[in-house]
Amino acid sequence: MPTALIADNDPGVRALLTELARRSGFEVNAVADGEAARAELRAGGVDLLVCDLDMPQLSGQQLIDWLAVRGDAPAVVVVSGYIDGAIQQALARVDCVRTILRKPFDIMAFVVLLRAMVAEFRVAVPQPATPAVGDSPVAVVAVDGREQGGELGASTSA
Repeated sequence: MPTALIADNDPGVRALLTELARRSGFEVNAVADGEAARAELRAGGVDLLVCDLDMPQLSGQQLIDWLAVRGDAPAVVVVSGYIDGAIQQALARVDCVRTILRKPFDIMAFVVLLRAMVAEFRVAVPQPATPAVGDSPVAVVAVDGREQGGELGASTSA
């Protein structure tokens, strides 16, 4: 399951974004400031950062600037009540920034975005190889105290 980090200093917004990400298929961690977000990102394992720009300790813009110089930055969705043209242009130049949403934003559009990202992350994760024809799983079935091999789901006669 992909992991999302929600970084927003507003407890109500943070709780809402956390619940929406969880319901969309993410494992979620949430923090209230940019410095805590940076610590989580340093620990690794974050696939998506949903980040407010106006946070204490370290702003969202400073956090994104820090991520931009790293080679392993997760995808970033910026959510903020204040995004002017200069900020939008600066964020658009950062490769890891996927989407910029101005608060208040359409909750359903956010959920659609999250679900699309979950699907994208699932495709990126290597899936186990599908058995080739004739390589079907084998079950061992005890018949009259003896083990017998057979295809999973196939009936065996006693």
